[in-house]
Amino acid sequence: MSELVPITPEKYGSRRWQRYTSYSFAATTSYAPLVAAELQRAMQNMPLAFIRQGQNFHIAAVLSLSPGDNLFVDHQGRWLGGYVPSMFRGHPFKLAKLQDQDKLVLCVDEASGLISDTGGEPFFDENSELARPVREVREFLEKVAQNSVATQRAVNALAEAGVLASWQVKIEIG
Repeated sequence: MSELVPITPEKYGSRRWQRYTSYSFAATTSYAPLVAAELQRAMQNMPLAFIRQGQNFHIAAVLSLSPGDNLFVDHQGRWLGGYVPSMFRGHPFKLAKLQDQDKLVLCVDEASGLISDTGGEPFFDENSELARPVREVREFLEKVAQNSVATQRAVNALAEAGVLASWQVKIEIG
């Protein structure tokens, strides 16, 4: 279970983070939301689907037909496909809205096992500014978030045009 915490100089000024070396954190994710910018690469490497959540449809990579399973991650945590969805590439960072705010804030997953007081890269530089690698991750996540808005508008237009229809998948085991 993730534990997202906003990154501030007060909390993370002297702490460090490590880059992920395994996709084990994604091993129980059966689908991954996608943005338009990644569709061309994703569709060449994995099945895609429009998934209805509440009143809205979202486009996603289908990673497994079984909840809690990801066929693209092996038992050693290696990614088996030719494309990794953007939702996994910023790990352990995420943009999130804080309560009573509309602005997205850069957060880190404290439960990721990648945060420490000693080893890894610093969150902040000597001027208490985000260190360059953290800024680069934030910029990547901001681009994904911006593209997500445009993608959702396009998916909403498809739904409003009536071109999306339910499709019941039947799987025979054995």
